[in-house]
Amino acid sequence: MIKILNVAEKNDAAKSIARILSNNHCITKEGKSVYNKNYEFICKIDNVNCKMTMTSVCGHVSNIEFDDTHRNWNNVDPKSLFTAKINENYLDNNLKIKSNEVKPKSPFQFTGNFGLQKRIDKEPENILPIDIFNHIIDENIINIIYFVFISTSHICGTVNTDGIRIMKYYDKREVLISTFHGIKYDLIKRKSRNSKELSKPRKNLQNEIMKADKLIIWTDCDREGENIGFEIIRICSAVKKITIKRAKFSEITHRSIFKAINTLVDPDELLNKAVDVRKELDLRIGAAFTRFQTMRLRNLFPNILNETMSYGSCQFPTVGFVVERFKQNQEFKVEMFVKIIMNHTKDKLKTNFYWHRLRLFDHPMCLAIYGYMLQNPISKVTKIESKRKTKWRPLPLETVSFQKLCSRKLYMTAKKGMQIIEKLYNKGFVSYPRTETNIFPDSLNLREAVNHQVSHDQWGGLIISLMCGSVIINFFTIVAHSKLKM
Repeated sequence: MIKILNVAEKNDAAKSIARILSNNHCITKEGKSVYNKNYEFICKIDNVNCKMTMTSVCGHVSNIEFDDTHRNWNNVDPKSLFTAKINENYLDNNLKIKSNEVKPKSPFQFTGNFGLQKRIDKEPENILPIDIFNHIIDENIINIIYFVFISTSHICGTVNTDGIRIMKYYDKREVLISTFHGIKYDLIKRKSRNSKELSKPRKNLQNEIMKADKLIIWTDCDREGENIGFEIIRICSAVKKITIKRAKFSEITHRSIFKAINTLVDPDELLNKAVDVRKELDLRIGAAFTRFQTMRLRNLFPNILNETMSYGSCQFPTVGFVVERFKQNQEFKVEMFVKIIMNHTKDKLKTNFYWHRLRLFDHPMCLAIYGYMLQNPISKVTKIESKRKTKWRPLPLETVSFQKLCSRKLYMTAKKGMQIIEKLYNKGFVSYPRTETNIFPDSLNLREAVNHQVSHDQWGGLIISLMCGSVIINFFTIVAHSKLKM
């Protein structure tokens, strides 16, 4: 029987796809990663039964960075970063134990459980963990550091009976330990629950691909998903040569997933390269300008600026918009205006009449008009005009419009809104939420998606009435496309 390894972008997506393909008869097995389960089942592809393993990663499994010769800000010209060599590193590569430790000449200490210190005459085999932020020894905390230090020394901070206070750390991953008599000790071992788990999805892929005859990529069908797919391909191809295919789908529903498994395509190299170019530009431009402006401003204001002034190709113009809006709010001057409100009530029916001028900034003029109306309180309707008003059904939302509505209507941040909508997507309630178009693909089975809402307490009745009529069919074919014709 052919064995196929399937890899999704997140565990929730892998679980949902596996349940659809197996008709809820998949077996869940623990893999190398506690956050990425392996789902095994039998699925028929081209009338052939295949043994499927569905697993996942946690988004990107690699990143790009400059080599070691370009890490020192003071010794590297920022302009050289535009042409410097860039390496791809897997996210777990930073977990390597450094090998350049120096043996201390004096006895050293280590902090044991609950901050109790012991004095020993030789280097301990297992250095015990210390939380660099909270001084709490706890295996379940997010950031845990293993380190060596000499007694009575300065370790980027102070040592006392309560534990240790570390003053320097770099992006919560590396700690430089400066010791007594100018001896420098690099971090010899570091453990972080978040960082440690970054290595597990890659190990899981390497383990599972050894058993497979074919690889199918099930990452999200956008440029970023395609790029993650190629990261997965590089990991698996380094282990063994294997046939690789791509599943294309817009939502995690029965129809869409089975259509994808029966119409597999080759991975799109052009989409992958587009993301690679964007990532390289972000790195080169961001690093060069961040270093330049940070060092420049520190030289101009040495006693004021101690923080890094980061630059991003997206965040920098966004800050400009924020500053412009802030200035507008600061310069806004409140100006009093007045208006006349008139209404008429008859048979308990109240009618409001709106002045076509809406408001006046000339208070004496408005007061004169108001006085004239009091002297002549009887009004006469001279003309009635009626206009047809059409309210369009809402268009499918693209990402930006969705985030705006979340903020305005639900008082929800864009990040929180995207987290919720992605969970709905993984459960098959909505189509893929990261999109720049307001038109659903032809492959979308709208009735199947809407049918999920039939049992809802608040709007289930409306859904049933829509399903019984023809409104659903016209919903996108007319309204969505009408915007393109305008």
